[in-house]
Amino acid sequence: MKLFSFILSFLLWLSAVLPVQAEPKALQLSPDLEVIQLSPDLWVHRSWYSFPNGVRFYSNGVLARYQGKIWIIDTAWGNESTEKLLDWVQTELKLPVHSVVATHSHADKTGGSALLYQRQIPFFSSAQTRLLSIKENIPLPQSLGRFDVGQKISHGPFELYYPGPGHTKDNLVAYLPQAQVLVGGCAIKAPRFPGLGYIAEADLAHWPKALQAMRQQYSQATVVVPGHGEIGDMRLIDYSLNLFKVKF
Repeated sequence: MKLFSFILSFLLWLSAVLPVQAEPKALQLSPDLEVIQLSPDLWVHRSWYSFPNGVRFYSNGVLARYQGKIWIIDTAWGNESTEKLLDWVQTELKLPVHSVVATHSHADKTGGSALLYQRQIPFFSSAQTRLLSIKENIPLPQSLGRFDVGQKISHGPFELYYPGPGHTKDNLVAYLPQAQVLVGGCAIKAPRFPGLGYIAEADLAHWPKALQAMRQQYSQATVVVPGHGEIGDMRLIDYSLNLFKVKF
C-alpha cells in the first residue's frame, strides 16, 4: 500500500510539471536536424548527437527574426548540422544572420563555431564562456563582457541574463520579451532526458538558486525552451528544482 501511494504521488508530481501542450510539428532538415516554428518570427533548432555507446541525444537552440536579420542562440550540435541550419536560413528565410550567442562553452552549444568563422558570422558569449573556450580549444567567441550574478544585457531581440552558476559556472539564459519565451539552456531540464545530465562542471549548491532567480525574473514567460528535451512552460523550472529533491 505504501509503495502504491508513493508511485501515485510520484506520477501526480510528474504530471504537474510536464510541458503544457504538444510541440508544433517539426520540419526535418536532415536526420540530425530539425526546426520547430513557434511564431512567425521565432524557431527552435534541434540537433542530434550520437555518443560512442550508441545513445542519441538532442540539443535545443533558438532563431529569431528581428530587424531584417536572423539572431541565433547557440550553434547546432556540430559543424555539419550548423551548416545545414545556416543553409536553410539562407534559402528559406532569405535573411542574413546577424550573430550567434553561446549560452555556455559545451559542444552542444558551440559545436558549430568553426563554421561560423568560415562564414564570417559574428559569434558572441560572456567573458566567462570565452575563457572556458580558450581552455577547451574552441574557436573563440567575441566577449559580451563579464556577467555578474543577476546581470542582464540587451542583444537584439534577446535579453541575456546570468542567474549564476548551475549546469556550468558560465550558463546564460536568453529571454524574448515580446514573445514571452525563455531560452534556458542546459540550466533548465525536461522529462525527455531524466536527471541533471552532465554535472562534472556543475555548481550543485547554487544551481537551485539560479533556477529560482530565473523564475522570479521571468514569471511572465509562457514558453520555456530547455537545453535538451521538450518545449514547455514555467513548470519546467519546477521540474528542474525537484530534481534536487527527488532521488531516482
